[in-house]
Amino acid sequence: MLFVSGANIDLKFNKEEDAAILGSAFSNGYITVNKKVEGNFNFTGHPENLNLLFALHFGKVMSITNAVDGSLCIFYKGSNESCKIEKTGTNLVLKSGNEGSEVVDLTVDLTVNDTLTKIKNTIQNNTTNYLVYTIGNTNNAINISDFNMQTKSKSFNSQTCKIDSLLNAGYRHKIGTLKIGEDKKSFSFIQAIGNNWEAFTGLKAGQLTLDIPNGGLITGTSNVLGKEKINVSAITSYFKETTKPIASAFSKVYANGELLGYNNVSFDYNPNLFAEVEGGSFFQGESQHGKKSQFSINITYHFDDVITQKIKQKFEQDEVVEVCVVIDSNDKVLTNVNYNMFFRFSKCAISECKLDMGGEVFNLPTKFEVLEPDANFRPVEVEVLSVKQDLLA
Repeated sequence: MLFVSGANIDLKFNKEEDAAILGSAFSNGYITVNKKVEGNFNFTGHPENLNLLFALHFGKVMSITNAVDGSLCIFYKGSNESCKIEKTGTNLVLKSGNEGSEVVDLTVDLTVNDTLTKIKNTIQNNTTNYLVYTIGNTNNAINISDFNMQTKSKSFNSQTCKIDSLLNAGYRHKIGTLKIGEDKKSFSFIQAIGNNWEAFTGLKAGQLTLDIPNGGLITGTSNVLGKEKINVSAITSYFKETTKPIASAFSKVYANGELLGYNNVSFDYNPNLFAEVEGGSFFQGESQHGKKSQFSINITYHFDDVITQKIKQKFEQDEVVEVCVVIDSNDKVLTNVNYNMFFRFSKCAISECKLDMGGEVFNLPTKFEVLEPDANFRPVEVEVLSVKQDLLA
């Protein structure tokens, strides 16, 4: 069951004028030519609520693993053309240099550095070109699988290497936006008005907005496009989570691996759903993604010398930026493990960046547009923790 604060979904009737009587001053009538379900609902950001909405809107559950206890995120900020990070056996190795001939910058012994906090401190104390931050539990014994990731190359800018310490329970879902030719699942939206229960069927999730205002709750709006409306029996069995809504204070935004001061964050994703009326029917077929999708991230930064260097100069020089957003919760997905979400937008352009001097302090409202990545990731990816193996069940 979704936590919604008002739904505006209904069956819409499209009618055309019958102007058949020649010379008459008024129309002869209006006739229904097609019907479609469309509308939106507002929601509050409970963890499982958001998990479901992300799966419906972005469309692709790419993988399911055990839940993550904690994560270490490493971003290479150096000038070398290539960077590789790999874990083999008991060593974590950071390399950089010319592509194909990288040299070791640091080897971390994981038998000594056996927690994420220790690994983070070792990297920070022994390198200058790597930015590091952690997510979740960081002082527990690590459980990290071997991997080898190229995080920068001639063909793409630096990307965050996210290293996960996995548990033996719970679920972590990786969700991404669709590629051309892929399609998302349809679903039904059931609502009760008094004693009347009705279902809107064949729905596809379209535009999604998410607001993360400082000093408030995470909220958003989901837009849907569907086929029919039918009457149904009262629903007696459903999944209702017991978590609280997420306060924006639990969110952090990183641009190229750095946490910079900001006021508010919002997302706007639009897959430009398209639908046509089916042959021999009043109703439209299931909607499909348009040829082009848009995802914008709006961040109001505090204006200072650091922001000028890290954000405004990149806007003026047409540089691309990686944006990562971490959302935590006070609620537990497992004993001693909090819900959290990790968004990755691996390639973004800064389309707007203008100084605002109208308030109590100087701010820098900035708009990032998500681009098609060059390697490794989908344009939009989010990792979520859940008690559910199937988010759509």
